[in-house]
Amino acid sequence: MRFTHEDLIGSFERVFLAGFSAGGALSLKYAAEHGGVSGVAAFAAPATFTGLFPRERLVEFLEIAREVGIIRDREFPADPESFYLELESSAAVDFVARVSPVPLLLVHGEDDEMVPVDDAKTLFDAAGEPGELVLLPGGMHRLRKDPRTPDCLLDWIGHLT
Repeated sequence: MRFTHEDLIGSFERVFLAGFSAGGALSLKYAAEHGGVSGVAAFAAPATFTGLFPRERLVEFLEIAREVGIIRDREFPADPESFYLELESSAAVDFVARVSPVPLLLVHGEDDEMVPVDDAKTLFDAAGEPGELVLLPGGMHRLRKDPRTPDCLLDWIGHLT
């Protein structure tokens, strides 16, 4: 079964999107393309996917994604070049300005070992208003495991409601 935007968001009074890493980047893209949300929070989101894994490292990226369980189908993608082009066209930095005027929260660990903290600054600089950038001292990439993350998200939502 395929869900529509209306199925997912249309029946709620207020909807907030929150995502981590690639999920944060894709939350920004979704909000920019579809709207209908009350706020977007992106944690450790890459400004571009291809900045992390340039074309010459695509095979390495796919193997890592399989090892950590992001990609579970050994045959995916059927066409790596098309997959790479899709990654290029999904760069959060190309969508973040269109999230405005929806409130935006960008949270990034200052010691992120996967996505450079400069990606958060790039996204923030490209974003419209209202936006907030929170840099967590000592924070690593897996912010979903950082005990400060829930408080950061809930405090932000609390100020919006």
